[in-house]
Amino acid sequence: MGEEKIKYDELSENIKIFLKKREIFDQKTLDVFLYPSVKDLKIGNDADEIVSLLNDYIREGKKIMIWGDEDVDGITSTLILLYGLKNANANVDFYIPKRNKEGYGLNKDGIKEIKDNGYSLIITVDCGISNIEEVDYAKEIGLEVIITDHHEPKEIVPKTYIVNPKLTDIGYRYLAGAGVALKFYLTYLNRVLKISPRDVIEIMPEIFLYAMTGTISDRVPRLDENRIIVVEGEKLLKNTDIIPFNVLPKEDIETSIRPLLSGREELTLKFLTTKSKDEALNIYNALKEKSLNYQSKLEKIFNEAKIEFMKGNYAVFIENYPVEFLGSTANLGKELTGMPVFVLTKNNDEIVGEGRGPDDFNLLTVFEKTKDYLSSYGGHKPACGFRMKKIEYLPYFLSIANNILKEYKPKLQYDAEIKIEEMNRNLLKLISLMKPFGKGNEKPLFLIKKVFVKKEGFKNIIENIDIELKWETAIPKDGYYNILVEGDGENFYVKRWELPDQY
Repeated sequence: MGEEKIKYDELSENIKIFLKKREIFDQKTLDVFLYPSVKDLKIGNDADEIVSLLNDYIREGKKIMIWGDEDVDGITSTLILLYGLKNANANVDFYIPKRNKEGYGLNKDGIKEIKDNGYSLIITVDCGISNIEEVDYAKEIGLEVIITDHHEPKEIVPKTYIVNPKLTDIGYRYLAGAGVALKFYLTYLNRVLKISPRDVIEIMPEIFLYAMTGTISDRVPRLDENRIIVVEGEKLLKNTDIIPFNVLPKEDIETSIRPLLSGREELTLKFLTTKSKDEALNIYNALKEKSLNYQSKLEKIFNEAKIEFMKGNYAVFIENYPVEFLGSTANLGKELTGMPVFVLTKNNDEIVGEGRGPDDFNLLTVFEKTKDYLSSYGGHKPACGFRMKKIEYLPYFLSIANNILKEYKPKLQYDAEIKIEEMNRNLLKLISLMKPFGKGNEKPLFLIKKVFVKKEGFKNIIENIDIELKWETAIPKDGYYNILVEGDGENFYVKRWELPDQY
């Protein structure tokens, strides 16, 4: 017999508060989270017209072009639909524009070339939701367009068929681009061919491996369907003989995928599409070396931005800063200060920037006040990018952005306040079932107030609990303390202690 499942009604109210932050509200959502299965992936409820249209193009042998993006989420999204639709006998190919030459998303030159080459349908992945003018142009010259995207839609969206979880019922609101592509493909198979997600994972496991890779790389919340995609992908990864996934180290999938983030289109796409194990291994080693070089260079050049952040400036312009380091620099700035930050530089004749922020701050609100200065912008609440119309607008943007960013007040972050007696083996078991941890499902952090701690040599002792806490630092003397405790499923670690009047 299997181990008895955890019962939601038997959990304390404090633990339920913690679980609520993981979008767990009852026994059903608890079971889906702790025991994720592909059978729990939802089939889109309002995509029938779109999948019917797609099926018409496939049956009639019309040429279909998948328009992707060159980051890992965009590449894996592209490959999900490319291989998935080829398996459905579609006449399909893909196009991934170079961001540094063509920008992000659809562009008219690329659309015209696709039309001139006899294509009838463009399906975007991980982009397109902001391309109103470009979609209108595609329609004018006789192309149909289906947009699959996960980015935040603006007030006005393109007049075409759209699959976006923030607008349509395709699944979890915070799917990655790869998750949206997967759900769209699963919906097509279910509605048209009556094939279930469980059948797909048996027939085409690589589809789920691509979806897992894109989901992890895009750092979307590891909750709901994203968690299912990652857990199912990790199960496949442990025993797969599918190239190139069989060359990835199995111990820590986050670390394994990190080198792919440094490759952009050329190497990463080549790695993800090769059918040679030797070539996959060679490319992966090259990506690892490139990743190490990237991190080394980032550490060296970050200092200039760091000086500005430490001065209390959170929207900063740095002359001649490498564009490919903007996002990473903004992320380091966020981690250093706990504040939302923007990093800008000059790229050719325009200003470009990236923003990163805490999960409880919406960076897109800055664009509401500065959009008249920008030629394009988009992204998510905690991560975004933009381009500026004119260099002369730079001081105005920096002034407005800094005023908004400085209003943010960092908070002490923890999942729930609990009692010391709740720090037990049952809680440890619950946490162990919540692995793998990641964005949105970080290792839980609990606040316990006014607990009596004894100092015995170099040890800190709390009596009358059935589990030992591991302390990172010793207390100065016996007394009552507030403690912040992190659980990883194996142990509990006291990350911080303060006197009771600190909280």
